Amino acid sequence: MERNAGVNNELPRAMTRDDKVAIYVEALRDAYYRLRKRIDPRFMGLSVSYNERLEPIAEALIDHNGDPYSYLLFVFDRLLEYGDAVYPNMFISQKMLNRFFEWRPVRIEQLRRIVHTQEVLVKAALRDGLGLPEILLDMNFQMGAPFRYALAYSNGLPEIAERFREETERMLIFEPYYKELLGNWLPERMKNV
Repeated sequence: MERNAGVNNELPRAMTRDDKVAIYVEALRDAYYRLRKRIDPRFMGLSVSYNERLEPIAEALIDHNGDPYSYLLFVFDRLLEYGDAVYPNMFISQKMLNRFFEWRPVRIEQLRRIVHTQEVLVKAALRDGLGLPEILLDMNFQMGAPFRYALAYSNGLPEIAERFREETERMLIFEPYYKELLGNWLPERMKNV
């Protein structure tokens, strides 16, 4: 009998550009679904007929190291100022994509400042004699869930970290720059959300 019969002995192939485009198209569809569903609970999702129109957006995001979830969050944030819906044609647009690429460095800097401010607040509270658990659980401190989670996790406070895990996962999906900023404080599984 042949050794390893029935076992796939082929080496995994490298991901092609087409594979990556397909992953990005699916991420765009997922991000649109998640955001649109919050506005319209009856929304069923984009049909597969949109895939071809999403491919150029996916390719541009790949070429410019953009993130599908951040892009859709940007689009929803901009367009909901003017109405209560965001339709596919509104984000399948080179003009909107260009605006996203111009905005992205500004957003990364905003998040850096937010994280720095949160660090300063925690250090000041610690100097004032408050304990870290007390600080992390006090919702009067202006800190987001990702920062609270990362700080609790990295300081061995799993019960507190768990309180902020779900919200942190959601935020990491739509604000992946947090992964970059909090990377040393996050567990490996959160870096891959």
